[in-house]
Amino acid sequence: MRRLILIVPVLLTAGLLAAGCADSTTTTLTTPTVTSTTTTFTGVLKLGGAASYSFAATAAGTVTVTLTAEAPDATVPIGLSLGTWNGSACAIQITNEKAVQGTILTGLVSGPGLLCVRVADSAGAIVNAVSYQVDVVHP
Repeated sequence: MRRLILIVPVLLTAGLLAAGCADSTTTTLTTPTVTSTTTTFTGVLKLGGAASYSFAATAAGTVTVTLTAEAPDATVPIGLSLGTWNGSACAIQITNEKAVQGTILTGLVSGPGLLCVRVADSAGAIVNAVSYQVDVVHP
């Protein structure tokens, strides 16, 4: 019986010492801020014509492509596409073949890389040359 009495205080002391050694460090995770860049492309599109433009995404994030201006007629449908640049051509990922002024395409990029935007008279709807402006917001 004496042994049991001696063991209990020893166990209580060990338990209290272990409780005093708890780790009180708090770890806070922060998400890095990704700065967006706006890149503008302009040109003139003729019947059956097309143009591709490459740009670099520096991080993962959202990419938006906006057909900002189209003149002289903002209602002429043109092809507007977002894709990846393979060094010589735009590999289309997202497209709207009937984009008009104000049309927006939105995509996600998983990391840094070369992307591209393409404009085209895919419907053969251009009678007179159409000047355009495309704004791309990307990480």
